Amino acid sequence: MGHRTPETGAQAAFLIGLEILLGCLFLDCGQGTTGRLVPRCQVLRGCTTSMNQGMSTETLVIVIIVACLAFLLVVIVRLAMLSARAQRPKNLGLVDNQFVACPATPNCVSTHSTSPQHACDPIRFSGSAGDAFEKLQAIVEQQPRTQIISAATGYMHVEFTSRIFHFVDDVQFLFDENQQVIHFRSSSRSGYSDLGVNRHRMESLRTAFENADQAIDSRS
Repeated sequence: MGHRTPETGAQAAFLIGLEILLGCLFLDCGQGTTGRLVPRCQVLRGCTTSMNQGMSTETLVIVIIVACLAFLLVVIVRLAMLSARAQRPKNLGLVDNQFVACPATPNCVSTHSTSPQHACDPIRFSGSAGDAFEKLQAIVEQQPRTQIISAATGYMHVEFTSRIFHFVDDVQFLFDENQQVIHFRSSSRSGYSDLGVNRHRMESLRTAFENADQAIDSRS
């Protein structure tokens, strides 16, 4: 085998990286298309096929970088497709004045849930439910990428959209004037884990609501 120039080695590494991507997308590990001793899935799937011994360190680094970038691109495309396919749930709303139970996945929180991973305390308010409704609505409207879908008496449905990939979370509020609390349910439309996004959002809204109450009290 003759000595490769840097340009030729880089081009070969790029082609091998593309082969790794195509192999991982369409083939099982170990199946070949070109006869090269290339571990198409070693970088992405951890297969144990040995690397071509004639591959230089520089070429190997380029292969790994190209494969990682290709894998990242595949992940981004699949997440975008997942977001685009997500439809508004048909089970939104109330059943016997209760929210529908959260799914088993850890991407939902609800004040009506008794599950430790889903349960949250309701937001407390003083005064009338109408005043609390207007106050919370004003806070919600200040949030970025937010759309109020319905705002009926004592009930509000809001869609929160993430900046990246445009994932949508459905947030529902139920105002209980007798108990002077705001019940809520916040759930992601797609995916498995939300990495705590729904819980963090609701705690942020709770803090904003309580701070608004304190501001009103200080002016009274």
